[in-house]
Amino acid sequence: MAIARESDVARLQFQMPEKFIFNSSDLSNSSFEDKVIEKVPVVIDWAIGNGNCTEAKKSGDYACGENSICVDSETGLGGYRCNCYSGYQGNLYVSPGCTGLCFGFLALVISATWIYLCIKRRQLITLREKFFQKNGSLMLTQKLRSNEGGSTEYAAKIFTAAELEKATNNYAEDRILGRGGYGTVYKGVLQDKCVVAIKKSRIMDVSQTELFINEVIILSQVNHRNVVRILGRCLESEVPLLVYEFISKGTLYYHIHDRGAVHWFSWENRLRIASEAADALAYLHSAASIPVIHRDVKSTNILLDENYTAKISDFRGF
Repeated sequence: MAIARESDVARLQFQMPEKFIFNSSDLSNSSFEDKVIEKVPVVIDWAIGNGNCTEAKKSGDYACGENSICVDSETGLGGYRCNCYSGYQGNLYVSPGCTGLCFGFLALVISATWIYLCIKRRQLITLREKFFQKNGSLMLTQKLRSNEGGSTEYAAKIFTAAELEKATNNYAEDRILGRGGYGTVYKGVLQDKCVVAIKKSRIMDVSQTELFINEVIILSQVNHRNVVRILGRCLESEVPLLVYEFISKGTLYYHIHDRGAVHWFSWENRLRIASEAADALAYLHSAASIPVIHRDVKSTNILLDENYTAKISDFRGF
C-alpha cells in the first residue's frame, strides 16, 4: 500500500511492505495504530514534480543546476531528483550547488595555512618580546629617565626587528660593510630612503647587558661633527642592534693603502684628517657630558664622509 502527499514542489511517499497483512478486523481494532508503528518500517522517498527528466528539462522550473545530473524517480508515480556528478558534492538545490572536491580541499589548505601563519606570527611576537626584555629594555628606560629627569625624548630612536630586516634585505651578504671581532656592520636603507649603518653584535651573555645599555646611553649624548652619530637601536632581535649614520667613503685605512686615492690624499688633507680625529678624541675625553675613553684608535676606526671629513667610530668595539 502507498500513501502519497503531493505539493507544487515535491511528493512524499510512505510505503508499507507486502509482508504486512491487512485484515478486516483491523478496521475495528483499537490497537491497529500501535501495530503499524511497531511492525511496519516506514521509508520516506521524495521527488520533484510529476514529470520525468525529459519533461522537466523543457519546463521553466527545472531544478537541477550545474555539475548535476537528472534522475527519474523509481516509485512509478513520476517526478525526478538531481545528483551531483562524480567528484562533486554539496546541496545542489541551494547556491552554489555542487562544488568540486578539489575546491573544498583547496579551501581546507588555505584555512590550515592561515592558521599556521597566525600561530607562527604569535610565536615570533612572543620571542621578540622575550629578546626585548633580555636585552635590557627596562634597564635602559630607567637609566634614561634617571639621566634626563624623567624624559626619554632625547634618546635615539627604537627600531623594530622587522624594520631593520627589511632595510638590510634580511641581512644579505651584499649589504655587509665590514666584519670585526665584535660583530658585523650592514648597509641599510630605511623606509624614508635614509641610508644607515647597522651594527649587529655577536651573541652576548646576560653579564654584558648593562655594559651595552651604558654604551647606548653614552653614545646617544655624544654630539660632535667628527664623531659618528648613533641614530637608534633595536632590542627585539637575539642580539641588540645599533643604527648609525652611514659614512660613505669608508675607512681611513682603505684610503691610506689604496693607490687610487693619491689624487686627493695630499699631505694637507692628511694633516686635516689627523687634526679632526684629534679634535674628536679631545671632545670624547674631556668635553662630553660623560667622558668616553676610546681605547681602540686606529685607521680602520676613522671613517671619511662624502667630503672626506674624519669621523671617529667604534668607541669600545661593541
